[in-house]
This record gives sequence, structure tokens and C-alpha cells, in this order.
Amino acid sequence: MDFLWILTLAVLAAGYFALAGYDYGVGILLRLIGRDEPERRKVLGTLGPFFLGNEVWLVALAGVLLGVFPKFEGRLFSGAYPAVLAIVLGVIVFTVAAQLRGRLGIGRKPFWDLMITAGAGVTAIAWGVLLGAMLEGLPLGPDGYPTGDFSGLVDSGTVLFGVLTFSLFTLHGAAFVAARSTGRLAARGKHVARVLIAPTAMAVLAVVANGVFALDLANPWLTLAGAGLTIVAVFAAGSLLDKRPMAAVVCTGVACVLPVFAVAVAHLPNALVSSLDGGAGLSFATIASSSSTLAQVGWLALPIVPAVIGLQVVIWWMFRQRVDERTGLFW
Repeated sequence: MDFLWILTLAVLAAGYFALAGYDYGVGILLRLIGRDEPERRKVLGTLGPFFLGNEVWLVALAGVLLGVFPKFEGRLFSGAYPAVLAIVLGVIVFTVAAQLRGRLGIGRKPFWDLMITAGAGVTAIAWGVLLGAMLEGLPLGPDGYPTGDFSGLVDSGTVLFGVLTFSLFTLHGAAFVAARSTGRLAARGKHVARVLIAPTAMAVLAVVANGVFALDLANPWLTLAGAGLTIVAVFAAGSLLDKRPMAAVVCTGVACVLPVFAVAVAHLPNALVSSLDGGAGLSFATIASSSSTLAQVGWLALPIVPAVIGLQVVIWWMFRQRVDERTGLFW
């Protein structure tokens, strides 16, 4: 049962980063790819039918963390509280701004455009800082609980990881716009994606140099494999942009997911490690709730994953056409 729940958590995390990742990427690029109001409406229109559905993955992920992995959730969120707070605030600003932009007067849209970009950018960077902190270790004391000292949360390693997730999400968003739009917007999406390929690969190498080789990881080769596959996925996306743009989106989505799993396997069998001398970590064998609790919530919570996946498949099939001048826009 514990393994099934860990697998559920992994699937939800993968779905969130692969799908919501292009939400944030499109938000970051909104003012760059969309040069005027009609173009920006079309850029946001590429997200229209998927936007809120993608955020469901985050809600489901948070629900599983809270209900099934309270030890892991409590120590992760408390040990990296500033990064978690930045993620929450960024998601709120991004989501609210995207909703309000199309419901208020035309004069306020530039402000909401700026809020969309800011919220998406903060969210992208904060996720990288959180993953970097998990890779380096959280300030956990001898009892395994956070000490409340966040002075080491932002350092060169976590900042580099923030740059990496920002680059990956932005590349993902550019590929998504290229695949979902036509004409000048698609051309700009392809151009931005091509420009980002080399810097994104360099960001992966920088994280590897600063993290994998500088830290005492339990499974450095697994983490290196994840980093290598990320670079492969990034360059594969670049080669597919012209002839198979949706396949390029799949590649950039995989690239967004791989760093998460590279961090997850870095310290196996531990889920969290301490950055402090004498600090105690948390192993995967002990992160789940008791067996009785898992049995009680399993019948309700386990159908979440197939339901969410089914919803995504239906939405993608219904709205598989590209956005153009005739497409009804949601924002």
C-alpha cells in the first residue's frame, strides 16, 4: 500500500510539472510573444481549455501530501517555508490575474498582463529553489524536525536550480505556443524555443556541477542520468519544432519532469536529508501515514489519478485544434 501511494504521488507530481509547466511558461512569455492586445488574447487562448484543469494536478498533489504523507509534507513545507510561500503566492497571483484580465476594462489589461508574467515567473523560480533545497538538504535537527533557520535556503545551488526551472518552464511554454497557435505567434514561439535550448542545457550542466559533484549524494549516478536525459529531451524538442511541434511539447514536458525525479532519487532510501551536522532525515519507508489510515482514505483518494488523467484526455481531444482568429477565447 505504501508503494502504491508513493507511485500515486509520483504520477501527480509528474502530471503537474508537465502540464502546469507550460501554463507558467506561457505566462512568462505573454508580453514577449504577444505584441499587442489581440495577440496576447490569442496567446492566453492557447491555455484556455487547459488552464484550470492543469491546476487540478496541484490540488490533488497537495491533498495526497496532506492526507497520506503528513510527516513528509510537514517537514518539507516547514523546512523550506519561504520557497513554499513564494509558490503559493505566485500561483494565486498568476491564476487570479489570468481570470481578471478578461473581465475588467481594457485600460487595466496591461497591469494584469504584468501580474500574469510576475506570478508565473515567481512560481517557476520558487519551485526550483524548493527542489534545490531538497537536493542540498533541509535544516532538520537531531529529532528530524525543522529548526526554523532559513538562512541557507537561498544559496548558489538553489538559485541555479531556480534558473533551471524558469528556463525549462519558459521553453515548455514557447513550444506549447508554437504547437497551439498559427502564423506569427507560432513563428515567435518556435524562435523563442530555439533561443532557449542552449541556455537551458547549460543551466542543467550548472546544476550538475554545483549539486551532483559538490554534494554527498547517495545515488549520484541516478541523478546524473536524470540530468543527461533532461538535456536529451531539450535538444530533441528543438529538432521536432518544425515538423512535429506537439511532439516537441511532449519532449519539453518530459524535460520539466525529469529534474523532479532526479532530486527524488538523489538520496534514496531517504526522502529528505538534513543539511545540519547531526541532523536526522526522513526515509521513504516512514513518510506515509499508518496502514489503518491508508486503508480508510484509499477507497476515496486512489481514484483521483485515473479521474484526473481521464479529464485531461477528454479536454485535449475536444480542444485539439490550433488557436486562430476564429477560435473562441476564454480570457
